[in-house]
Amino acid sequence: MIDHRWCGTLSYEAGLKAQADVVERLEAGLSNGEILGLEHSAVVTLGKRGRIEDDLVVSKDELNRLDVQLFQSERGGQATLHAPGQLVIYPCVSLPTLKQSVREYVEYLQTTTRDLLIEQGIDAHLADDEPGVYTSRGKIAYFGVKVSKGIASHGIAINVKNDLGLFRLIRSCGKDRETFDSLQSRGVTMSTQMLFEAWTRRFLSPFA
Repeated sequence: MIDHRWCGTLSYEAGLKAQADVVERLEAGLSNGEILGLEHSAVVTLGKRGRIEDDLVVSKDELNRLDVQLFQSERGGQATLHAPGQLVIYPCVSLPTLKQSVREYVEYLQTTTRDLLIEQGIDAHLADDEPGVYTSRGKIAYFGVKVSKGIASHGIAINVKNDLGLFRLIRSCGKDRETFDSLQSRGVTMSTQMLFEAWTRRFLSPFA
C-alpha cells in the first residue's frame, strides 16, 4: 500500500531531502512508495531545460531582495515558482508496481488533478501541447516529473491561495504571456491539506 503524508511548509531543500529518503527506501525494498504533500517557501526552480538567462524575468539580486530562492532541479521542464498557499504533491512511486509507463503516469497525474478540480466546480481542462491543467482564466496546475530506475519523484503544484503575482518573476514553462488561476479566486475555500487528502484518495483509488 502506498502511504501518504502531509509535511506542512518546507524549504525546497527539505522537500528534496524528504523525497530522496523515500526513494532510498523504495530502492531498498523497504517501502511501497509514499505521496508527500506540502507547501514550499517562495522559490523559483529551473527544470532540466531551464536556463537563468532565458527563464528569469528579473535579476538574481531582485529575487534575493524579494526573499525568493533559486534552485536548479532534476525534474523535467523549465521554470516554475512555488510559494506559500500553493499545494505541492510529490508522489514517490515505482512505475513498474503501478504498471504504468512514464507517459501513462504523467497522463494519470494530469487527469487525476483535472478531475479533482472539476469536482470543485472549476472549468479545468488539459492542453494538447504540454503537461498542465488550465481554466478559462489561465494555468492552475503544473507538472514536472523525474524518473530514475523506474522510480518517479517530483510531481505537481496546484495554485490554491498563493500570490499569483509572483509568477511575473519568471517565464513560466518558457512562456512570456502565461496567465494564471487559483482555487481561491474561484471561491473555493478548501485548505491545501484538505485538497491534498482529496487528491491522494482519487490517485490511489485504482490501486486499493
